[in-house]
Amino acid sequence: LTDLSERLREMLPKCSPTDLAELLHAHVMRGDRDSRLSHSVVVHLMARLGELSPNSLAMVANDLTKLNRAMAKDEWIGKICEALDAAKIGQLTPVGVHSLLTAFQRAGCAPQSVHKPLFLLSQRLAASLPSSPPFVIAGCLSALAHLRFTSPDLINALVARATSQAHQFADIETLL
Repeated sequence: LTDLSERLREMLPKCSPTDLAELLHAHVMRGDRDSRLSHSVVVHLMARLGELSPNSLAMVANDLTKLNRAMAKDEWIGKICEALDAAKIGQLTPVGVHSLLTAFQRAGCAPQSVHKPLFLLSQRLAASLPSSPPFVIAGCLSALAHLRFTSPDLINALVARATSQAHQFADIETLL
């Protein structure tokens, strides 16, 4: 097993960013949160974050919150924020928005340190409300509340969605 792990580490520079993200996700899902291999995957992945699709970037951010020693929180949060621009955030699915917000929440980010991405993510959430399942909306709102972030545009969009499609929400109190 150690031999295989070493051979995998040697192959990491040749892996695509998507392959690295999937490898990291597989390690996290199977509970390998503190190995040399997962640390090596993170090192190679951090250098190529900008090449990931928006939803893969969201998955990586979420996975990084589950690793024990990947890198200092401020360092990976900074790199994730650098890789996120308005165009990438605009391509996120509602689940991708939820993944990023949850990652920022789990990492204990100060709202001012991630204000621009939070603002853009809240705008994306507001724009995607009609196609977002209620549980995703509730999860996003919970994460935003934990991060102490509010957006008048998002509140207005939520009120409009809640009043026009109230029949879709089994528990409207959870949403609001």
